[in-house]
Amino acid sequence: MPASTPSPRSQKKTSRASSVRRKPKRATTNTTTPRGSGQKRTPKRAPAKRAPRKKPTREKTRGPVWERAFLAALADTGNVRAACTAAEIGHSTVYDRRKAADRFADAWDDAMEQAADMLEAEALRRAAHGVKEPVYYKGKVVGHVLKYSDVLLIFLLKAARPAKFRDHYRVEHTGKDGGPLEFDDAREALAAALGSAPGATGGGPGAGAASAHPSSG
Repeated sequence: MPASTPSPRSQKKTSRASSVRRKPKRATTNTTTPRGSGQKRTPKRAPAKRAPRKKPTREKTRGPVWERAFLAALADTGNVRAACTAAEIGHSTVYDRRKAADRFADAWDDAMEQAADMLEAEALRRAAHGVKEPVYYKGKVVGHVLKYSDVLLIFLLKAARPAKFRDHYRVEHTGKDGGPLEFDDAREALAAALGSAPGATGGGPGAGAASAHPSSG
């Protein structure tokens, strides 16, 4: 019988199998020391620990503990002594802190502005909206009446529009019969301001004027 020739498909499979090469296995070495060999195991070194960083104290980052309580009380009252009492801190301590820390000084000023705004709002309420006051009859409350503060209203108007509602003072100095003041020299002007005439002239400011223009007769 004639020898059978391989088909083209089988030739392709054999060529692919021959082209694929197996990678040689790497030789592995046993690094562990066998028991009973008498050799000492070398301990592994632990990684060096970094020294912990020192965290900044609370006083450097956020200020002393009493600072927040003091500023809150200062915004409510607008009074430094009352705020110190509420925060349980000395009067001189807060002023020393204000000189040393600009941030605390700015917060101080902001608290005082808040207190001023609160007082202004209360003044506006009493001046424009009124305050209820009880009405008594024979020791019993029989009703309420609204009372307004004209004085607070005046102050609010002066603060809001000073050019229109502020007090104007005008002082004028006039001469004889309401005319302008006339001085011959600086000496007579000083004497008139002091209320006495110079001794050389023997009279008031008008005497110098009379001697300067003698009458013809």
